[in-house]
Amino acid sequence: MILDLNNTKRKKMSLTKQHFEDLAQVIGDTDTYEELAFQLKGFCKRHNTNFNVVKFNNYIIKIKNLREVKSA
Repeated sequence: MILDLNNTKRKKMSLTKQHFEDLAQVIGDTDTYEELAFQLKGFCKRHNTNFNVVKFNNYIIKIKNLREVKSA
């Protein structure tokens, strides 16, 4: 499920075969959620120097908070 917290239209993104394989490697080599999140942020930053880690972290927190509210 993808949540758009800002109700904005989003551009579609595609992955190259190399990005797809690199991402699969990151996920396959990761044991914990914290490590996975760290590795995914690193992957994104390596492939996009404009990637905003703080904004990404804030979005994760918003989604976790929404999930907690729904389950309460």
